[in-house]
Amino acid sequence: MFFRRKIKTPKKGVLTKLEKSILNYLILKLPEDKSRILIEQLKFLVLIRRIKYKNDIVTELFPEKYGKIPKICLFNRKEEFRLAHIKFKSENVSYISEIHMVSGRIFDMKIRPKPSKSIKNITFLDIKIDEELDKDI
Repeated sequence: MFFRRKIKTPKKGVLTKLEKSILNYLILKLPEDKSRILIEQLKFLVLIRRIKYKNDIVTELFPEKYGKIPKICLFNRKEEFRLAHIKFKSENVSYISEIHMVSGRIFDMKIRPKPSKSIKNITFLDIKIDEELDKDI
């Protein structure tokens, strides 16, 4: 018999220090107009769901009400795509974070391997940002 993992419904919450630092690094590396859009967008994404897997953790972000985010706070590209691939290091452990977008907004952030709760001294090594942010394929 197969058992499914119960995935909780999103609840109001705050991002962890690690998640905030990853998003802040992304904002610094985006073009100025896109970083402003992302900053405004994050104000509307208040519901959070964390899904813990064996080797990674995925944090999904949702608005309180579907369609509540103003169009000026959304990217033009509407299909699902990987916005950024970020490599960073903490205490001699290498991590990878992927940030995905759907419908013009950030949808989730995956961090692999699963970080410990006391992760400190983050050093960002590399970032790859999708170049076609305005192109709706």
